[in-house]
Amino acid sequence: ESDDENDEAAIAEEMRLAREMAENLGIDYDKYVDKHNVIEQANSENYINVNNYSQYTYNQKAEQNHAVAIIGWDDNYSASNFLENHQPPADGAWIIRNSWGSQYGNKGYFYLSYYDKTICLPESFDFVVSNIDNHTSLVDIMGYDYMQASAISSVQVKDKAKMANIFNIENDSVISYISMMTTGLDTNVIAEVYLLNKNAKSPVDGKLLDIVSKDYQFGGYHRIALNYNYVIPAGSKISVVQSQCTETTEGWQYDVSYTVGTNQKYQEAQNIFETNPNFQVRSWTEGKIGKNESFIFIDGKWVDWSSVIEQLKTESLAATYLSYDNLNMKLYAYPKDEIEQIHKLQKPESFNGVKARVCDECGYTLIQQK
Repeated sequence: ESDDENDEAAIAEEMRLAREMAENLGIDYDKYVDKHNVIEQANSENYINVNNYSQYTYNQKAEQNHAVAIIGWDDNYSASNFLENHQPPADGAWIIRNSWGSQYGNKGYFYLSYYDKTICLPESFDFVVSNIDNHTSLVDIMGYDYMQASAISSVQVKDKAKMANIFNIENDSVISYISMMTTGLDTNVIAEVYLLNKNAKSPVDGKLLDIVSKDYQFGGYHRIALNYNYVIPAGSKISVVQSQCTETTEGWQYDVSYTVGTNQKYQEAQNIFETNPNFQVRSWTEGKIGKNESFIFIDGKWVDWSSVIEQLKTESLAATYLSYDNLNMKLYAYPKDEIEQIHKLQKPESFNGVKARVCDECGYTLIQQK
């Protein structure tokens, strides 16, 4: 592909994010930031016009060194506002809020060309702020993916594949939400929640409580509301099972996604201290994957994720330099007694074969297990 085609693809992706931002979401980017300002002496390769604080990094080899937040855009911002000898091919710029205080740029803000060569790793954030008064004082966000990840990997297969986490419920709880990570564009997620049988042999060996289906235009981490709220007794086991599908040039594919980082063995092999005196700190990540926590369904059977990673490290030299984490799925559990205090729940009534209690004021529905 030509540079022009790559630029057009990058701009198209950014425009998709702009539509998301139009719905009051903030977007965070990693990029190269020119630290030159009116006080510092200009270096040999500046990218920012300090007269109006408009930046265009034209060098594709410039390394990203900073994260900034996009708060708006101007499709008509003239290309002539950038450095005279290095102007972007067309008009248009993001409005950037930096994190260096109001003394940098225009009171802390600057323009960034749509065509900047170092824009990467876009992230948007959507915060739930409704019904704050109806929230409990505590929510147990149950998950096993504690490792700080430096990369996300995804394997696509044609045959049906699923991912699952199993959680132990320690106190009488109400479950209302689940969450998971997607890695590609236009992904369909089908998620199931099971109340597992005693001595369950797989993540689907139990009673299916709920099933939800969602389509996500962008990759990211998503929280999904279950169709109802479920009372789960202490001592129970709950599984969150999901499949992810994306349409590719080869047809529909199932995704298995996970996070990785470089381990101590990798860092020691780099000889960072010997080759680059500018590095003052050596860092790495270590993942701890316990048995009976995460599972994948592949080739027609359920396999413990810890066994998958152990086998991978015996078959691949590259895998021995990486740290792996549990699968990225979470379950949100709320204290049952607080839920009952917040909502004025009526006496249990039969509902689709189960017992349900409903709050007449807000419609909150609580499903009880028989």
